[in-house]
Amino acid sequence: MTSIMFREKPIERAQTQKGRISESETTFILNHDIPKYILKRTVKEGHFATTEDARIAGIELMKYIVLCLENPNVRIGMWSEDIDEIWHTYVLHTREYFAFSRDVLGVDYFHHTPLIISDNGESNMPQDGGANFIRLYNEKFGDLPSIWGSMNETKNHCGPDECCCY
Repeated sequence: MTSIMFREKPIERAQTQKGRISESETTFILNHDIPKYILKRTVKEGHFATTEDARIAGIELMKYIVLCLENPNVRIGMWSEDIDEIWHTYVLHTREYFAFSRDVLGVDYFHHTPLIISDNGESNMPQDGGANFIRLYNEKFGDLPSIWGSMNETKNHCGPDECCCY
């Protein structure tokens, strides 16, 4: 049994203004509690010191998702390995993640597209993905918390065969 909150009806995209979701929809998403066993798994695997640290990363993941839902025509980069780890772990729990996508986000499935850098250094993400994220985050939520770290620092850790969601 999961702690997913159930949405009464999907987000009606046609009725939103400029692709924005309402404040009540934003609040609904930001108040979603990622199941504790998913948070505990990330702690057990050594990604976080405590479930509270993992929960904070989960809140930031929800903010990232809100930005993506509000800006469907903009490629928005994700570079925090910590926040991405919550996302990866959630996706592994397919039934729970599917229900979250449908019942909390109001979409069929909220896809995860990892950054892949080829041997010749080409990326599947646009060069402005990180800048788009910073700009949109600052407009919606204010300054980036330290959990996001540095985009440049993270990009330097990605080798040609590695995936990290820029």
